Amino acid sequence: MLVACKEVGARPERLGAIELVAETAVTCRTRCCNLAPDVHVETGSAFDCRSWRMLDGAWDLVITNPPYVRYQTGSTSANGQVRVPSADEVRSGLIKIFEQHGTLGDAEREVFVRAAETYSGLADLAVPSWLLAAAAVAENGLLAMVVPSTWLSREYAVTIVAVLRRMFEIEVVVSDTDASWFDSALVRTDLVVARRVPDKQSSFLNGRHLVVRVPRSAGSDESIVGSAFPVNEPDRAFAEWTRNSAHPAAAPLRSEWSDELDLVASLSGASGRQKWISASQRRGLSTNAMECVLPRKIREIVNGVQLGQLTDMEDLGWKVGQGLRTGANDFFYVEMLADGLFRSALLPQERLAIPRGIIRPAIRRQSDLLRLNGSLSRAGSGVLYLTGWALAEDLDSGDWQLIDGDLADLISVAARTTYRRGASNRTIPELSAVRTNVGPGRFWYHLPPFTDRHEPDLFVARVNGSIPQPYVNGEHCGCERRVVDANFSTIWADPSAGSRLSPFALVALLSSTWSRTILESLGTVMGGGALKLEATHLRRLQLPKVDCGDERRLVPLGQEIACRGHSVDVSYEVDRLVGHILSISELEMSCLRRLASDMLEARTPRARSRVSETTRPSSSERLADHAHGWVTHEDCLSMFSLPSG
Repeated sequence: MLVACKEVGARPERLGAIELVAETAVTCRTRCCNLAPDVHVETGSAFDCRSWRMLDGAWDLVITNPPYVRYQTGSTSANGQVRVPSADEVRSGLIKIFEQHGTLGDAEREVFVRAAETYSGLADLAVPSWLLAAAAVAENGLLAMVVPSTWLSREYAVTIVAVLRRMFEIEVVVSDTDASWFDSALVRTDLVVARRVPDKQSSFLNGRHLVVRVPRSAGSDESIVGSAFPVNEPDRAFAEWTRNSAHPAAAPLRSEWSDELDLVASLSGASGRQKWISASQRRGLSTNAMECVLPRKIREIVNGVQLGQLTDMEDLGWKVGQGLRTGANDFFYVEMLADGLFRSALLPQERLAIPRGIIRPAIRRQSDLLRLNGSLSRAGSGVLYLTGWALAEDLDSGDWQLIDGDLADLISVAARTTYRRGASNRTIPELSAVRTNVGPGRFWYHLPPFTDRHEPDLFVARVNGSIPQPYVNGEHCGCERRVVDANFSTIWADPSAGSRLSPFALVALLSSTWSRTILESLGTVMGGGALKLEATHLRRLQLPKVDCGDERRLVPLGQEIACRGHSVDVSYEVDRLVGHILSISELEMSCLRRLASDMLEARTPRARSRVSETTRPSSSERLADHAHGWVTHEDCLSMFSLPSG
C-alpha cells in the first residue's frame, strides 16, 4: 500500500510502517527505502508500544487492511514462526499506546481509552485496528481502512462508529458488491475514507457521505475500476470522480449520498450498553435524528409512519439471543437415525446405542427444519445432555447414573481427539469453551443447564440464502420442544413481562413485507450473497404496535404461516393488516415489496428465480404504480440522463 501511494504521485516527507513478520518487514524496508526522505519500517506487533517508538506522532494519511482474525484466536503466522497477540494482549497494548500517545489531547485520549476498554470481546481484530489507526491521524489528515462490510451492521461495530462520527467526517465508502476483491473473504468488503476533524464532542450530530458500489463488472486486469474508467490511470480517475461526484457515475458503478441517520440509530440503540457513549454526547442532536429508528430507504417510502406507532421485541414481551454454543459440536451433537440408533462425527462408521433420555432433540442446521414436525424416532440432530450421568472413573458418593457401553467409548474417543488452536494442539476437554463446563459435581462432558435461550419459542436462521423466516418451536407447533443451535437467533417469552404478544401474532409480523424489508436493510451481506441476521438486528427491528383486535386477526395468519408456510393470500393479508396499523397505503406497501425484492436480488443475483410470488407485486399493483406516475430509478436514468447519485 505504501508503494502504491508513491505510484499515484504521493511525495511524503515521512513514511512509516509496522509489520509483524520479520521476513516481510525486510522486503517492505527494501521497497520503501527510496519513497521518502524519512522512512521507518518497524518489525513487531502494531499493538506493542515498542513498535511506535519511532512512529509516534500525527500522520497525514494512515492506511491499513487489518487482518481478519477472530476474537477467540491468538495464532501463528503462515510460516509458523510468528505469534499473533491474544485478544487480551491486543486490548491491553492498545490502551497503553493511547495512554502514552504524544499528540492526543486529554479529552481525545479519554475517548480512545474508553473505547479500547469497552469494545466487545466478540469483536475481531478489525475493531482495535480501527481505533489504533484512527488515533494516529493528524487533524485534517485522512484515514483509509479496508474492512469487512460488517463495520457498520455488527453490534460490536458500535464502538468504531462512535469514534469515527465524533473525531472524523466520513468522505466516501466504496463497497465491493460482488465480493470480488478478496477470493477468500467470507463477507463483502468496504473501503472507508474519513477526514480527521476537531473533536465534535458528540457522535450523534447529523452528517452525510458518498457511497459507491463497485460490482465485479467494473474491474479489469489492472484495476477493480478499470472497465468503469478505461484510461491510463483508472484508480486516479476514480478517486478524482469521488471528489466531484456531481458528475455521472461511470457504468456500472452506483453511487448515492447517505445521510448517516442509520449510523445515528445504531448508536442510539447501543448507548445503554456502551456507557461511555454518554447522554451528554446526545445534547446537540436534533429530535428527528434521535428518534430515527428506520433505515433510510424505508423512511423515504413510508415517511408518514410515526415513532409512536412502532415498538420492538422487548416491549412486546419477547427476548432475543443466540442458540446453544457447545464449544465442541463434533462431540456434543449426534445424528438420530431412523432405527433408534445414533451416529457421531467422531465415529462416523459406527451406529451407537445411547440411552434415549440422554439425547435432547435439536435443531442444529437448516436441514433439520424439514423434520421439525417429525417424531423423535425419525432422523435428525440430537444433543448429548449428560447432567446426572458420569463415567465409572468419575463416580463418587453422589447420585450418578453410570455411563457405559457405546457412550463411554464415544467420550473416550472425544477425550483424545485434538484440534489445532494457535501454535498447539488441544484435546476437546482443553478447548476454551469446554473447560468452563468443569465445576463442583460437573465434568467436561456436562453441558451447562439449558435456558430459554437454548429452548426458545421461536427462532430465525442467522445465515439466510433467501428470505429470512421465523420458525415456531415445541408445543406451539405440536411437537417436542427442541434445543436450538447457535446457527439460529432465538426468541423467547420474557418471564418478567406482564403481558406479551401471542407467538403466532409475532410470527405473522416477522413474516410481513415490513419486517422483511427492515431486516434486509439491517443484516450483513456475506460474500456468497447470504444475509446474516444476528440477535442485535432482531432487537433493532421496529414492529407495529398492535391492539387486542389486531392481535386476534394476526394469530390465525401466523398459525397458517407456521404450519403451512407462506402463501400469496396469507402474505397479502398480513401486509394489509400491517399497512392498516401503520397507515401505510397500498401503493407504499407495493413499493416496500419491490424494495425488498430488489435488495434480495442485489445480494444474490440468482435470487429472482427463487423469490416466491408472495414477494412480487401483482400485475394490478404494478399497473397502479404506473397509473400514479411511478417509474424505476433505472427508467429515470435512461429517460432523463440523470446522474446516478
